[in-house]
Order: sequence, then structure tokens, then C-alpha cells
Amino acid sequence: MDDQVSRLVDKIWNKFQSTPKDTRLLIAISGIPGSGKTELATMMANRINRRYLTQHPESPQVATNVPMDGYHLTRAQLSEMPDPAYAIARRGAAFTFDGEKFLQLVRALREQVTPETQSLYAPSFDHAVKDPVDDDILIPASCRVIFFEGNYLSLNKEPWNRAAELMDELWFVEVNFEVAKKRLIKRHVKAGIASDEAEAEKRVLENDLVNGKEIVDYRLDLQELVVSRSQSDPDNLQDICATNVGKVWAKIVEFCGDERQSALEQLKDTCTSAGYTIAYKPTASSDIASHSTALFSSTKPSSVIASSTGISTSSSAPDASSSLCPSTHPNQTISLGSADRGASAAAFAAVVFVGFAATL
Repeated sequence: MDDQVSRLVDKIWNKFQSTPKDTRLLIAISGIPGSGKTELATMMANRINRRYLTQHPESPQVATNVPMDGYHLTRAQLSEMPDPAYAIARRGAAFTFDGEKFLQLVRALREQVTPETQSLYAPSFDHAVKDPVDDDILIPASCRVIFFEGNYLSLNKEPWNRAAELMDELWFVEVNFEVAKKRLIKRHVKAGIASDEAEAEKRVLENDLVNGKEIVDYRLDLQELVVSRSQSDPDNLQDICATNVGKVWAKIVEFCGDERQSALEQLKDTCTSAGYTIAYKPTASSDIASHSTALFSSTKPSSVIASSTGISTSSSAPDASSSLCPSTHPNQTISLGSADRGASAAAFAAVVFVGFAATL
């Protein structure tokens, strides 16, 4: 894991340890569209849970992440605005969110935790119907570390600044606008927001990056600025996280040596952040540090078996070559999500992921 994210995990873990048990720890992660907020929030929650469950294996998870997407105003609400066409065209701008409703959730989570405390729910956003879904994200009463993520969580405008005052930490993921533009164009086409890249680029320039400028210009003081300098993201995480996850696992085992555990955790976190669920199920005789048989599954309809004699997948792909070893790319820096990784022994996973993707 990147030093930057590892430091943040240690920081939040230490704060959690010193936080009274009747109090939640609230962290808001903001940034312009396409900066990597979701990836960072997911990684943080996963890592805190993993550390907690190592010490308390019988306990429920203690951390979760809550996206701001569910607080979009509905299309029906936008159509009732004085200029419906403008409101719909600018969907994603701060005024097209229900900030007061978000503030209510933050206030509820700021309440003292007692044995009678009930689970709470947050809305999600359904891209298929292009509207929020109420009470779709469970926030268990056991969760005492909450990572919020969204564009406007550090915006110095009402009501976002009132929500920010209730947070324990404000973080901002900083990314180059040109890089964010490229990411957003791909995202809009994939989500069906735009029919092609030309239409997506128009939306990015006329809406997303306009919003991004406001986010930067009206940013509150922060506790953490997470800077993403490298931009060599894999174009197709499906190849890594679903179709060929077994092959990537085998390469990690082959090349990563003592770093294999960290690399496998990074693989899981990267794919989870991209919406894939990777399940590693060792057999009775398998070992994570060997080439023994293990079963991988993902949320996509492709299962993979990695074995000591080779890899069997449900679809074929070119084999990765030994040139994926990081030592052959001494000057390469790679970013997955918000983290920056140099091609060093501690960053084998990133090089293997991206290098392997290039061969597919």
C-alpha cells in the first residue's frame, strides 16, 4: 500500500483508539469530480475494518463509507426549478443536491452512541433510473468510523460548511484537471450519461469542471491534502479484476516475494474500489504464499482458478510476460485511485496490475 494511504490509515486508527466508545469518528473526503474520492474512502474503510477484525474477529465491522451521490435532487425536483432545462443540464452542481438532507444525516451520526442506538440509512444513486434510492445504504450502529465522500464536503457555502463543522477531519483529493477530464469522459460513456466521447467531453467541460473550479475556489481549511501526481490508471479494470484475476494473483505470487501479502491486499482494495468483489478462498492444502490451488470469484460472471500447474479461466487472454517485473521499469510511477506508487519492491502490485493490463 502506498505510504500516503498507509499513513492515513495509521492516523485514523490511532484517533479511533482514543475516541470515546460513545462517539463516532467522522471523516469527510472531498475533491473535484474524477479525483479518486470513492477509491480513497473505500480503501480507508476496508483497511480500518481489516485491522479491527484482526484484533476482534468475532465483532461486526467498525468502519464504513457513505457517498454523497444519493443526495442528488430527483429529476422531478429539478423539473420544478425556475429554469428546469438549466438545472438538468447542470446536474451535479452544488445547487442540484439536497444539502440540508445530508446535514441531517451528519447530525444524526454525531449523536451519542448508546446500547439503544439504531442503525441508520443513507440514500444511494441508481444510474439505471438516474435518480436516488432512499434508505438504500445501511450504516450499522456498530460502525464508529464513517468516511463520507463527495464533491462538496469541504465547500465553504451553506449548508455544506455547517456539515463540515461537524466532521472530525476534512480531507481533499487533489488531481490535475486534465486527468480528471479524461477519467470523467470514460465514466460518462460507461454509465450511459453520454452516448459517445464527444458528448461526454462537452458535459465535462460545461458542467463537471465548472463545478470543480467552484470546489477548489471555495475550499475550507483541511486536515489532509491527498495529492495524486501520477496518472497511469489501467483503462480496463475488468480485465484485471474479473476476467484475469487468477493470472494477476499468480504473477503476484511469482514476482512479489515478501511483498505478496501487501500486493494481494492492494489487488483486493483496487478492485473493490472499482466495484468488483474479489473473494479468495484457499483450499485445505493451499497457502497464500504458495502456488497452491485457490478459488477466486468476482461480481462479474467470470470465475478463475489459480493452481500450481497453471491458470484456468472462463475466457482466454494473452499471457503476461516476465517483463512485468518492476525492476524492468525503474522510473515508472503508477496511480490506482488516489495513491501514488513508485516502481519499488513495496509497489509490486501496482506495476503487475498495470503491466499485465497492457498485455491484454
